[in-house]
Amino acid sequence: MNRLSRVRNLFGLEKGLLQVASGNTLASIIGAFFWLFMASIMRVEDYGRLNYYLAIISIVASISLLGLQNTVITYLAKGKTNIKYQANLIVLISNLIILPILFFIVQNIFVILSLIGLSFFTMSWAETLANKDYRKFSIIILSQRAVQVFLSILLYTVMGVDGVILGYALSTLTFAFNFFRSMSNFTMKLDDVKEKRSFIIHSYALTLSNSVTNNADKLLVTPLFGFGILGLYQISFQFFMFLSVIPLSIFQFLLPRESTHYQNKKVVILGLGTAVAFSIIFYFAIPPIISSFFDHFLESMQSAQIMIFGLIPMTANAIMTSRLFGRETSRPVFIAAVVYISALSILVLLLGRELGLIGLAIAALGSLVLQSVTLCIFLFFGRKNQSKI
Repeated sequence: MNRLSRVRNLFGLEKGLLQVASGNTLASIIGAFFWLFMASIMRVEDYGRLNYYLAIISIVASISLLGLQNTVITYLAKGKTNIKYQANLIVLISNLIILPILFFIVQNIFVILSLIGLSFFTMSWAETLANKDYRKFSIIILSQRAVQVFLSILLYTVMGVDGVILGYALSTLTFAFNFFRSMSNFTMKLDDVKEKRSFIIHSYALTLSNSVTNNADKLLVTPLFGFGILGLYQISFQFFMFLSVIPLSIFQFLLPRESTHYQNKKVVILGLGTAVAFSIIFYFAIPPIISSFFDHFLESMQSAQIMIFGLIPMTANAIMTSRLFGRETSRPVFIAAVVYISALSILVLLLGRELGLIGLAIAALGSLVLQSVTLCIFLFFGRKNQSKI
C-alpha cells in the first residue's frame, strides 16, 4: 500500500471522492482566477452585465434540463440503461421549445449557443457520474473549464462581453460528446421516464433551487439596483462560488452511492468540517485579497465576508439532498426548494433596499439556512416514522 492510500484510509476517504473533488477543485481554482482576472480588467458595469447574461443562461438551462440529470445519475446507476436516451431526447426537445422564446427576450445568439452547450454538457457528465467513472468525470470537468477560460479570454480581446459568452458555449459543446453519441439511440418510447415522473418533478425543483441559489439574485439585483451594484455584489458572490466546489463534489459523489444504499458517515463529517474551516479562513482572507488586488471593489468587502458562511448550509443541503434522492424520496427537496426561493425573493427585496450590499448578502445566507432547516425537519421526521414501522 503506497503512502497516498494510507492517508486515504486514515481519513476514511475513497478514491472516487478524491477524483471528483480534485476535478471540481482544480476547475474551480481555474474559474476563480479567471473571474478575478476579468474583474481586474473590466469596468464594474461590464462585469455586472456579463454575470447578468450568464445568470440567465444558467437558470434557463436548469429549466430546459427538467431535473433529468439527477434522474440519470440515480437510475442509470441502478442499471436502467434506456433512461439516459429518453432523458436526453426530452432535453433536446425542451431546448428546441425554449430557444425561440429566449432569443426573443435577449436577442443574443451567443446566449442561445451557451444554453444549448450547458444543457448538453450537463447531461453528458451526468452519465459519466452514473457509471461511477470518477476519473473520467474529473478529466472532463477540468478540461472543459480550461478550454472555456482560454477561449473566453482570447475572444474577449476581440468581441468584449459577447466573446466571453461564446467561450462558454464552445467549451461546453466540445465536451458534450456523451450526449451527441446517445442521439443515434433516440426513440419516441419514454416508458422509463414516465415511470419516474414523480421523482423527476421533485428533482426539477432541486435543479431550479440550485440554479436560483447561484443566479436568481442577480436577476433581482439588476432591475432594482443596476449593473454597477450587481458588479460589486458578484465579487462578493465569487468567493462563495469558489468554495461551493465542496458541496458540489459531495453531492456528485454521494448521490450514485446513496442510490445503491452505500453510505459513508466519514465523508459527511469531513465535508461539513471542511466547509466550516474554509468559511472561517476566507472570512479573514477576503479583506486583504480585495484591498490588494481589487481596490475598485472595496465596497463589497463586508458583504463577501457575510456571504462566505453560506458554504456551511449549502454543504448540509447537498448531503441531505443526496440522502433523500438516494431513497427516492424527493418531495421534501421540492418543498425545501420552494422555501428557499420564496425566502430569497422576499429577503432580497426587503434587506436589499434597507441595507444595500450587506442586506443582499444576509438575504443569500438566510435563505440557505432556511432551506437547511426545512430539509433537516423532513429527515428527522422521516427517520422517526421509519423507526415506528
